[in-house]
Amino acid sequence: MADVDYPGVYIEEVPFGTETIEGVATSTAAFVGEADERVAHVKSVADFERAFGRVHGGFELGMAVSLFFANGGTDVWVVGVPCGTPLADGLVRLDAVDTLNLLCLPGETDVEVLRAALEHADRRRAFLVIDPVGADADGTITLAKTLAATGGANGAAFFPPLEVADSNGVVSTCAPSGAVAGMYARVDRAAGIWKAPAGGNGVLAGAIAPAVGLDQGVLTKLHEAAVNPIRQFPGRGIRVWGARTLQGDEGSTSDWKYVPIRRLALFIEESLYRGTQWAVFEPNDEPLWAKLRLECGAFLQSLFRAGAFAGRVADESYFVRCGRDTMSQDDIDNGRLTILIGIAPVRPAEFVVFRIGQWLPHSTETFAASGRPSERLCLRQRPVVAQSVLVQVKEDGTWTTWRQVLQLADAGAGDRVYSLDPESGRLAFGDGEHGARPPAGSQNVRVAYRHGAGDH
Repeated sequence: MADVDYPGVYIEEVPFGTETIEGVATSTAAFVGEADERVAHVKSVADFERAFGRVHGGFELGMAVSLFFANGGTDVWVVGVPCGTPLADGLVRLDAVDTLNLLCLPGETDVEVLRAALEHADRRRAFLVIDPVGADADGTITLAKTLAATGGANGAAFFPPLEVADSNGVVSTCAPSGAVAGMYARVDRAAGIWKAPAGGNGVLAGAIAPAVGLDQGVLTKLHEAAVNPIRQFPGRGIRVWGARTLQGDEGSTSDWKYVPIRRLALFIEESLYRGTQWAVFEPNDEPLWAKLRLECGAFLQSLFRAGAFAGRVADESYFVRCGRDTMSQDDIDNGRLTILIGIAPVRPAEFVVFRIGQWLPHSTETFAASGRPSERLCLRQRPVVAQSVLVQVKEDGTWTTWRQVLQLADAGAGDRVYSLDPESGRLAFGDGEHGARPPAGSQNVRVAYRHGAGDH
């Protein structure tokens, strides 16, 4: 308390002890591959070459790391595993790494090794980028289905490999996981982890072309098995053309079928896990619950404002509950605190459908009006599409457009209007009292219209 020396109002700033939940990193990658046995934290190709040698030295790991940086990656742990040692052994070395978001085993297609990698990703709230079985689309589909059967959603498979050229212009093929992981990192920074890393966002740099061209039949098979295609578009480069997890096969009802939704959930889980560690051993009562609701809500509100969730207002986008509605007395007595959080993520618009209909035949007819009261003309082509009719009348050498009404009886004497029976094609003008009469003359009424049956 500040010293109070005389009567008056005193203001003192005091901390309320409110914690802030910060978003964790989203694109720290780890690559495990055949190389000298060591673990290195590298942030450039030069760092990698100092630790492992030239990236184009003929091994898959170096090419993948090079493509990672070429596509926007900035932070990667590299685990070298000696020749003949299972890559799965290298996963254990990652336990000492504090932050891990993206996991790649460049070129690895052994099911058991990838199962172990998927389990590691699940445990670390990381995401596994899975390489294709060479140029074999069917083999890659089989691999994806086998891994999907584990129930894990923290991974996505891609096809085909990429063609790359070394510094001497020699072309070879390499696994795409390094390029894809780098692209993920780039999209995270530029647009947010909730944006689909595919399509317009999914451009891959550093490669010449996909090693295999994909026709419609192959694309359909890949989509049905949740294998994400890599395609080349003339003038638009090489692009990842899918954002499905292993659980995103055709007909899937999984909540985690889309890559951005799954990675957003992993990001939120890890951020909340790290940001609420202070609550351990705090008294499990209403003041703690209120503080957790406030802090978790503030974190989710920041994501809502950034566009991470669907919904027009916050109440439609997320909720946070912590209290008697999420815990029983037995939970409280035994030190169990439960926070219930719900989010409404934005789903990718994978299928953009245009409804294109064919216009009906178009006709134009010109008539000579006599100027008689209630002039009636008959269009030759029937039935007439009423909303397509354009009627113009020549008055003093100038064509004016008249409008359609349902009943001429409701029109005034000078109203330039007409009525139409679409089935018979009969078009009627007024009598000078209920609607104006067209002036008499040669070819002074012209009608453009569409005709035919159906909904238009």
